[in-house]
Amino acid sequence: MSFGRALKDFFIGYIDFKGRTTRAGYWWMTLILMIISFVPIIFFVYVAIGSDMSISGSANETDVLASTFESFIIPLFIMAIIGISLFLPSLAMAVRRYRDAGLRGRGFLVLWGISIASSCPETISSAIFTFLTYAIGLLFFILTVLPTNAVTTKSDNGFILFFLRAKE
Repeated sequence: MSFGRALKDFFIGYIDFKGRTTRAGYWWMTLILMIISFVPIIFFVYVAIGSDMSISGSANETDVLASTFESFIIPLFIMAIIGISLFLPSLAMAVRRYRDAGLRGRGFLVLWGISIASSCPETISSAIFTFLTYAIGLLFFILTVLPTNAVTTKSDNGFILFFLRAKE
């Protein structure tokens, strides 16, 4: 899959949780999203370094700090809009990739819910919940690198079939 095709599939499947996404398509878009997320970070570092130099050479530090704060607000607002607008398609792409590997959508939903519940502030002190959060995150990562239908099953066990697709 090419870069252009991955980008096109990402936006065509904006809220499509039922399709499939290939490994190449998933990783191309992950690379693109990582690059998009680094641009504001570089901008913030640039502004922070510039404001630090301005403060050290300025007679009125309050004006410089207010100016720096204002220069952070607009990019932060833009980052928030981009993050909110890309959250749903990124989640849909991940679910499609997990489904392509063999995990069922409802299996993902249960694992994701357990991961979110175990990472709540009330459960942070428990090592078991911390381990569970990391284990589920590692499972999701492994599913992104597995080939299509890698974790499908021939089992008749209802519990296993709740999480994994039956082998075709």
